Amino acid sequence: MHPDPTGPDDSADKSALLQREKRAIEKAQAGDLAALEPILAGHAEALLMGILGRLGDRTQAEDILKDTFVTALERISTYTFQQRSIYHWLRQIAWNKVIDFHRAQGRRKRLCQALKTELTESEEASAPLLLSAAEERLLAQHRIEGVLSGLHARYATAIRLRLCEEKPRVVCAVALGVSVETFDVLLLRAVRAFRKAYGEPDAG
Repeated sequence: MHPDPTGPDDSADKSALLQREKRAIEKAQAGDLAALEPILAGHAEALLMGILGRLGDRTQAEDILKDTFVTALERISTYTFQQRSIYHWLRQIAWNKVIDFHRAQGRRKRLCQALKTELTESEEASAPLLLSAAEERLLAQHRIEGVLSGLHARYATAIRLRLCEEKPRVVCAVALGVSVETFDVLLLRAVRAFRKAYGEPDAG
């Protein structure tokens, strides 16, 4: 006869899992972050499915899951064990990442629209009226590249990777050797510098 899945055996299993998590957390808080990796791996699939349900894009969901684990490892010293699985804490971090992603997407769309509008208006004002659409795009490209080449190298790289090549934030952060949070700040500053440098095109 099979044991009742909600009976004592199940409770004992849950208790054992909690104790295993508790020991891993204590080791991680003492400096052995590798001790937490099996625990994170055990919760990865459930977290990924939850993130995916809110994004609909598996690649982006996987990026946010990785970002969630990076944040968890960075903040593990602040975690307080409360007789329940660390999964709940990880899920909250993931949900915050999803919210941040949607906000960033909104900002990015507004930025791209603003840049597009600015480019269109400024190029139309300075370019000959009979230029073809392809020629106008080429002029805009040249101007953008000219502005990027004049920016700080890290700013230019951040813009090219994230806005031009549409690389995931995690990939951009790794390429620049910074955390995802630091990359977000760097990109914001880069965009501000770009807009300031772009200004109005020279006449003639």
